[in-house]
Amino acid sequence: MEHTGSTGFGEARLPPAGRRFGREAELARLLDEFEATRRMGSAARLCLVRGPRGIGKSFLLDLFAEQLRGQGVPVLRACGREGEGPFALFAQIVDAVLAALGTEGVPERRLMELARRMAVLRGLYDADRPRPRGTAALQEPGLRRLDFFDAVAECVSLIGRRQPAVLLFDHAEAADEGSLELLHYVAATSVGPGGRAPGHRPSASGRCLLVVAVGEASPLPEPLQALVDSVPGTTIPLGGLDLDGLRALLCRDDLAEKLLACTGGVPERIEALLSEPGGGEVHSFFARRLARLPAGQRWLLELLAVAEGPLRAEVVEAAWAAAGGPGALAEALDALVEARLLRTTFSGGRPSFALAREACREELAERLAPDLRRRLHRILADALEATGGALPQIARHRLRAGDREAGRRAAVAAGEWLARRFAFADAAHFYEAAVDLLEDRWSEEAARLYLRLFELERAQGESLRALVWLGRRKRCLLGDAAALAELRGQVAQVLCQQLGRPSLARRLALAAVGPVSPAAAEAGPDPDRLGLWVTLAEAAWHDGAYEEVERIVEAGLALPETPGTAGARIALANTLGKVHLQRGELDAAEARFAANLEAAEAAGIPAEMGRALNNLGVVAHRRGDRKRALEFYRRSLEVQGPVDRRREAFALQNIATLYHETGEVEEALDAYHRALAAFTRAQNRAQIARTAQNLANLYLYLGDLERARDLCRHAIEVATSVGDPYLLGYAELVHGEIARAEGAHA
Repeated sequence: MEHTGSTGFGEARLPPAGRRFGREAELARLLDEFEATRRMGSAARLCLVRGPRGIGKSFLLDLFAEQLRGQGVPVLRACGREGEGPFALFAQIVDAVLAALGTEGVPERRLMELARRMAVLRGLYDADRPRPRGTAALQEPGLRRLDFFDAVAECVSLIGRRQPAVLLFDHAEAADEGSLELLHYVAATSVGPGGRAPGHRPSASGRCLLVVAVGEASPLPEPLQALVDSVPGTTIPLGGLDLDGLRALLCRDDLAEKLLACTGGVPERIEALLSEPGGGEVHSFFARRLARLPAGQRWLLELLAVAEGPLRAEVVEAAWAAAGGPGALAEALDALVEARLLRTTFSGGRPSFALAREACREELAERLAPDLRRRLHRILADALEATGGALPQIARHRLRAGDREAGRRAAVAAGEWLARRFAFADAAHFYEAAVDLLEDRWSEEAARLYLRLFELERAQGESLRALVWLGRRKRCLLGDAAALAELRGQVAQVLCQQLGRPSLARRLALAAVGPVSPAAAEAGPDPDRLGLWVTLAEAAWHDGAYEEVERIVEAGLALPETPGTAGARIALANTLGKVHLQRGELDAAEARFAANLEAAEAAGIPAEMGRALNNLGVVAHRRGDRKRALEFYRRSLEVQGPVDRRREAFALQNIATLYHETGEVEEALDAYHRALAAFTRAQNRAQIARTAQNLANLYLYLGDLERARDLCRHAIEVATSVGDPYLLGYAELVHGEIARAEGAHA
């Protein structure tokens, strides 16, 4: 089975069997990577194919896919230049992935659940649709996005259980940012240190080779650069062809046809083409061909040049009609396809058109006069609107058309459309564009945009960038005491929960809440702002101010109960339970967590049920009752695993610690690996470092020094970025133990 996107501009044809093609060495390395994947028990491998545009990356992937197809290997392929909407790289292959899992025996019920969680990839997402019972916690955008990412990673982990599967991602640098974030996430959780699919034991996982073709764009998109820098894998660089490769290239029929169309078969022109340094003559030939075209055909090429990707036939038709194109559109398109100036692709049985060569598209777009370029963007935006095009596409053309108000409205609409589909980074770009088009950067409209940008950055885990947008919003709210108090509470939440600054968070939260005492609460603070009290209590707990936590919780719970505050009241009580735990008051802690479990069950809040069960497990663990602790931890996973991946990680870590203490090594390894993958998904760097250290210690005990060293280096790198001297010191100590075991100097 093979799902193929375009092989690139100028669709290369494969050489006949037995003929040399100049990429034998690179193809052999790719095949070696596949064989290494085949030998693995269950895991994923990453291979990057690097090289400048036009060097033959797509052709190499064609050769690789052809070789594997002959062996019956599942090959799924996507292209960064194809597709519409967010996560287009994965949207191109999602149906093929689900079909492959079905043939490998994954139960239909599980496939249906995965398809539901990945519905955004299939164009079925509706933010307002009813969700299954027990998914209330997924209302938080960041958690819903994480659940979607986990579903994709789970599919990648399951594929290739019978024989290794191969996923090919061509022209990755041209993909949308959401696709690249998802690709980085899947690679990091499947390939990175301790990488393991969410919720899977090795025996249930498959083997998969991820091959990513990356151009030499400068700079690379941030998520793609992160993948290149941080995910371990093999890199295959592509340089120019050798003499055999050039001979094979010149023997290709499609190249001969292009030379004939470009030069008319005149030997002198062919000589001129070959003697021109840097291929500049190619562009001049294209310019001359363009000048000889009828006006209608030339206009079509200009329209497609500014489109920057394939255009559906109905969009081209609407644009042609709006511009009053001369002559018959079908004849003009046929002539351009026949002349190899256009390429045609099909999706769902519908044709789309694009220029045959990216270099020619770029040259033509650069040659257009600014007024004509803006007019073409405006025509495209209107045509896309008329044919139900994706809002991000419409917004890009509105912005480039230079229509300030229309561009701002389109950017906001596109940003919200993308945000509802978890493409937070792409959504933020459009909101920033909308901010740039505002006449007044400190207006009410600006304040709304800054708040949305804060929410989007926080949902991505970009806490510092989120605070920047709150800083701008603050300037819009001067004089509005209630709004400023809410803003201080938002800043305090970020400082306490994401940035580990409890003292500063306490001061800000206290300024937002006001005096803290039961009497002050009875005097009338707003119960709907109980979340601020939770933040204040957590900040005080992290700061070791336990008496203050008791005052805050007593005051917060004295507030009258109102609809929607049950979760916040349980969270307040949970913080008090943690105070009892820190003081060694195990009976009081157990009573508090048991009451929380009962309240969470009554309110139907799975996340709080899971947290209470996990904390009851901690109490049992402290008492030395490992059997009961393990029971609580497992129940916690069952309750909260599907809805809160961040807390799931702590339950897994606790289970791993229990097994480690009792010497059940295999179970400890599995739980540690799953915890490390879960903390990686949740972007909890401190816990990533701590869990990687524990794994390194366990592998050192088992004598697997290579794995111990890799995990310890990972722990040191992450601990350094956190800036925690204890974490870093302990990681360095473990590294020294590994070096001593290897017989080297620590």
